[in-house]
Amino acid sequence: MNKSKLPGADVRLQILLRAEHRNPAGAKRAVAAARRLGLTATGTGAASLSARVPEAQLAKLFGPGVVPVSLSPPVALQQTPLPVPKVLAPYVESITVAPKHEKY
Repeated sequence: MNKSKLPGADVRLQILLRAEHRNPAGAKRAVAAARRLGLTATGTGAASLSARVPEAQLAKLFGPGVVPVSLSPPVALQQTPLPVPKVLAPYVESITVAPKHEKY
């Protein structure tokens, strides 16, 4: 069974940093703020972070309407920015659910 389909698995997020935090020090501050919310940073880029959050925590962070029906969210949810929590707002421009990558 594919682990990503198990209930309670993590949801992958794409986090776009604000322009003034697109540097190593800014990314480090954003990662620290994300950890305080229970997110696990899985990578950093020049302008973004990748993170995972337990599916059960989505509603607490982003509101009850954000919880996906499955871990393969509809395209609309993947493309719609999530509300940025106050703790991340100084560092983060937007957060979206990362699209699922299919293996062929």
